[in-house]
Amino acid sequence: MKFVSTLPAIGILLCCAGISYADTPANSGFQPAFLDEEVGGEALTMNKCKPEYPRASLRNEETGIVRLDLIIGKDGSVIDGKISKSSGFRNLDHATYQAIMKCIYRPYSKNGKPFQQKHLLQYVWRIE
Repeated sequence: MKFVSTLPAIGILLCCAGISYADTPANSGFQPAFLDEEVGGEALTMNKCKPEYPRASLRNEETGIVRLDLIIGKDGSVIDGKISKSSGFRNLDHATYQAIMKCIYRPYSKNGKPFQQKHLLQYVWRIE
């Protein structure tokens, strides 16, 4: 029995600029900041934080997709994270969360200046 796990959705941004002009007075001088040259969000060392397939999950042939909402800090560390969609299996969810929280990412930056950003990650567990 061979297993494969992938991270197909690394780099999907959840939030860029949610600005409502209706709530802003016309002469307030407010100018929205559009992040048109941002980069970052990919894991730098995935081999060091790749989840290990739980033995019980392999034995029970459990597969699924775990989605996590993360906050990536200016230094690339995961500041906060939560499971936004479960695989349906506690062991897979736990293994994903524990490993991904240890990842170091390339910080998001604009014009060379790093900033904190929300990040959506999807981890696929499958047995082949």
